[in-house]
Amino acid sequence: MIKLLIFDLDGTLVDTLTTIQTAVNATMKEYGFKQYSYDEMRTIVGHGARKLIRDVCTADNLDKNGGEEFFEKVYSFYSDAYYAVHLDVEKPYNGVLEALTKFKEAGYKLAVLSNKPNEFVEGILNKIFPENFFAHMQGQTELPIKPHPAGALAIAEKFGYTPEECAFIGDAETDVMTGKNAKMKSVAVTWGYRDRDLLESLEPDAIADNASELEKIFLS
Repeated sequence: MIKLLIFDLDGTLVDTLTTIQTAVNATMKEYGFKQYSYDEMRTIVGHGARKLIRDVCTADNLDKNGGEEFFEKVYSFYSDAYYAVHLDVEKPYNGVLEALTKFKEAGYKLAVLSNKPNEFVEGILNKIFPENFFAHMQGQTELPIKPHPAGALAIAEKFGYTPEECAFIGDAETDVMTGKNAKMKSVAVTWGYRDRDLLESLEPDAIADNASELEKIFLS
């Protein structure tokens, strides 16, 4: 029986892509690199901020400008740029707050695990959701990032649940694979940053196209 629901943040609970795009393009402008469209960003995000900056800069540009030392400089600029805009989000995806509220009322414990730096995770969730809404909110720690299962398993252990008593819900391949790697129920949502065909190819345990379908998975 599922007792703990662990959610991804970006693209699952809240649409943060415009703020990430804004920070990325401010960084790219600063260093004379290409700008990225919203659709391009959809295919890149999800693997953590450091990989995001490596990908948008490209290995060739990093090598030409000093390698790792230059990367750290660019990453620092991006971090500051994102900090300036990360709270420019207003609400969860349609129906998400209502669905999560029903899950809480049904007795589920709710947690969030993101590859985003922890300060941003807490800031966004504390702005968008009611106080103390989630039992646990977690971004990057000393543990490996998703799709490594360590973070998800640590949350389950914190509350005394086995993997079989947990579900991992997210919009990207990293989330589906986190659930699978942790031996948890994996649920993909299609309202985020990845296409349904990609999510289907990963064979999650369930797919939800909207919040109502997500409710049916856990409340039926």
